[in-house]
Amino acid sequence: MMPAIVFHPLFAVALWLSGSAALAVISIEHLFGELAPAAMQIQAKVVAYLTAAVSCGVHLTSLALMGSACAMMLRWLEAPLPGKDLARAIGAAFWTYVAHAWLMVGMVWLNPPEGVSLETLMAAADQEPDEAVGIAWIVEMQYAATAGFLAALFILLSRSVAWLNALIATAFGAAAVAAIGTGLNRLVDVPLN
Repeated sequence: MMPAIVFHPLFAVALWLSGSAALAVISIEHLFGELAPAAMQIQAKVVAYLTAAVSCGVHLTSLALMGSACAMMLRWLEAPLPGKDLARAIGAAFWTYVAHAWLMVGMVWLNPPEGVSLETLMAAADQEPDEAVGIAWIVEMQYAATAGFLAALFILLSRSVAWLNALIATAFGAAAVAAIGTGLNRLVDVPLN
């Protein structure tokens, strides 16, 4: 019998955070480890580590938003689910992200990204960062993990409520996260001058 800690949602989050941190360290050190001059290397690494930390925070905030939106929709559909049960379902579905994070660590460890030069970074200033350094496949794998999370959440919710209510709640949660994410992206893309 497995200890209860293995099934606790916070254990999954801690394991995901450690995998995300390992992925960030391996990727950033390989990408910017040989960047010259040294001051540019330090600046690039600091910005990349801060971006990775903010990305993890946004991901966890999106998870909380997903839970709130699902709970709100289930309540509106008059099929409320106790908060503890909803948290368990989201925590169990979150294991797809844990598997994704550690799969990415393994893939980057086996095939690390090539280091970039200052010229490469300057030439790619108008591109997305992941495309500029040749790691766009990581974003595509994130989409696959998200699809797996949503499918797992639907399956787990449908064990406690009617399948149609589970489907509507999962879709509403995903739409709420997508709408807020799109709004924030548009806010960031607006020029400040």
